[in-house]
Amino acid sequence: MKKLVLINLIFCLIANFCQAQELTDCLKELNKESKVTLSKTKFERVIELSRNRKVYEFSVKSDRRCMDCFNGRIYYDENCKQVARFLMGRGVDKFVAEGYTAGDFGMPKLPNKNANQENIENVLFYISKNEAKELKGFEYDDQIEISTKEGLKHFRKGKLINTYKIIPRKFSSTEMNLPRIYYLPSFQLYFKVVERKFYITKTKFQDDVSTNKIDDNDWVRAFHLIKQKLK
Repeated sequence: MKKLVLINLIFCLIANFCQAQELTDCLKELNKESKVTLSKTKFERVIELSRNRKVYEFSVKSDRRCMDCFNGRIYYDENCKQVARFLMGRGVDKFVAEGYTAGDFGMPKLPNKNANQENIENVLFYISKNEAKELKGFEYDDQIEISTKEGLKHFRKGKLINTYKIIPRKFSSTEMNLPRIYYLPSFQLYFKVVERKFYITKTKFQDDVSTNKIDDNDWVRAFHLIKQKLK
């Protein structure tokens, strides 16, 4: 019995080693240990999904001394794009990308809180305050309307004065429990609307590409939005 257990253990170690050797360079970079957060990200296994898809499972383990650090699992595709994560720290951080389900990773279905979020597309909003120097030209009592087909429309006294092209950020718009994010090429920044507040990124991005990373502290408030006409 002990020999059988030992053989199985050796077989698992060899299998994991072989899978680790098949990792792309960018995935190998994820096997790291952070001295700042006392966290370690480690490759665990390759998971075969339907439609000939592969995902790579990484564990995240943190030192007990780090109360704010996360522990759990993160999943990437072969292009190093994060397709799911299930992490716990002081809070819970869960995400499943479009085209995948929580069940693919052996997890129960995630609640879709976006169902309760206010629809912001094709709705006319008035600007009660502009706090962003980056968005010059938008004034008190101006109106904006967000349309994925026609762009960001800018009205003044009921007349359309400009239309800016916008690009919905695909992988972020499908992210669980998060508001939709749009790219604004004319200003080279991203924006989102949360609880009738219009946020933009401090960082400039030349193009909308999936490798663009937006940190939580990169968002700054630009507009306060209301539906009724201002006095």
